[in-house]
This record gives sequence, C-alpha cells and structure tokens, in this order.
Amino acid sequence: MPTGTLFTVVATPTASGGTVTYAFGASNGNPGTIAATTITNGVVTLASSSTLDFEGGTNPITFVIE
Repeated sequence: MPTGTLFTVVATPTASGGTVTYAFGASNGNPGTIAATTITNGVVTLASSSTLDFEGGTNPITFVIE
C-alpha cells in the first residue's frame, strides 16, 4: 500500500519559545480518515489503509488543521 507525505503545514508560535502543535479539526477535519491521525512536525501523511483515487474519488478533499 503506498504511503507518503500528502502535505506539510508550517506555523510560527506567537510566544517566544512557544510550541506549535497540529491536530485535525473535530468536525470532519480528516475526511474519510485519508490521512494518518498523527501530524508529526507539520507533516501530514497518507494513512496506511488509504488510497487516493483521483478518477473515481471525491474531489476536492479539504482538510481542517487546528
């Protein structure tokens, strides 16, 4: 099953020395659980049980990151 990076999210902390954490929005932020549930260092990867079907799938796919 293919895996890999779908996209990378980049954010800047508002406080000096602050940390940035990423999570999918609670209301269908990861539609169809296409992406792996953990976002590591801003990198969103394809879930191991998912495939992308550009011809027969739902397009576009919108992810919500909070």
